[in-house]
Amino acid sequence: MIVDVLPILKELMLFLTLAFFSELVRRLVKRTKPDSRVAQNLLVSSLVLAWYSISVTLTLLNKWVMVSWRGGLLFPLFYTMFHIILRGLFSFTYLLCVCCDPPKILEQKLALGVSSIGVLSGLDAAMANMSFLYISVAFFTMLQSCSLLFILVLGTALRIEKCSTTTARTVIMMSIGGFCTFYGEAAFVTRGFWLMICSQLFASLRWLRTQKLVQSSDLNAMQTVFYMSPASALSLLPAVLIRERRSLALLAEPGIASEFLFIVLVPGFLAFLQLLIEIHLVKVKSSLTLSVFGNLKSIVTIIFSVLVFGERTSILQWAGLLLALFGMLLYSRVNKES
Repeated sequence: MIVDVLPILKELMLFLTLAFFSELVRRLVKRTKPDSRVAQNLLVSSLVLAWYSISVTLTLLNKWVMVSWRGGLLFPLFYTMFHIILRGLFSFTYLLCVCCDPPKILEQKLALGVSSIGVLSGLDAAMANMSFLYISVAFFTMLQSCSLLFILVLGTALRIEKCSTTTARTVIMMSIGGFCTFYGEAAFVTRGFWLMICSQLFASLRWLRTQKLVQSSDLNAMQTVFYMSPASALSLLPAVLIRERRSLALLAEPGIASEFLFIVLVPGFLAFLQLLIEIHLVKVKSSLTLSVFGNLKSIVTIIFSVLVFGERTSILQWAGLLLALFGMLLYSRVNKES
């Protein structure tokens, strides 16, 4: 198993090494000039490199688990549900041990709001992971880069986002870019495409719902993750019991359960670390910075998917991806200025 994931581990070590040296230089600079701009920029560099290492590794690892572990994962929904449970446990431990702020019982209205976000989050993660069974990481990332398109359309329809010239221009630009990525995909699989589209639809609804919740409550990101985890896991339980009940018998075989526990613990912990880094990065800079580096991360993920899995992409797909990312960056910048 280690041999199979060796290219992914090499990618992880590359970014972690760069992050380590960036942080080392930052600490040396901070000793001589504590408030210098160089030290601040190096901090952002360290966080971004750590974020890239975890995020790209997580995507590649999920793809590997879905299509290569034991000849292909037979219970992707259970795998996703287990991830969500671990994320809840990690967030609870963080709130209890690091923040010294044990979770409290929420009011009914707030609890229902968080639970609805949890259900959407669970469906989003399940659809995204299942799409790996049919589509490449490159195509997955390209479709994921069009998520803002759904947010803008749904946000305008629900009157959360204002309809403006900038919004319309961004939607048109991203629609053209999205069409180019779809049209340029050589190994187009309809089922994988629609699973990813549904995933992005649920993700967009989740972000819009989260936006309204955060504005009307005092929950922070870590508390929100903890409170929505039970609903996320329970939303997948019926599908697991109906679709994967028989396949789960594989875990009863000697050595399989411990191996599965390991491959689910690592991505689960990486997903939790990714959340912590994203929160810290937004605190240090801004959500616009996260958006900009997120766009660049899409390109890095595709490059490593080509190197690790030997996936092929077309010039038309790259053109569509860059157009969609440019539209996203333009909207983020204009939105920030306004």
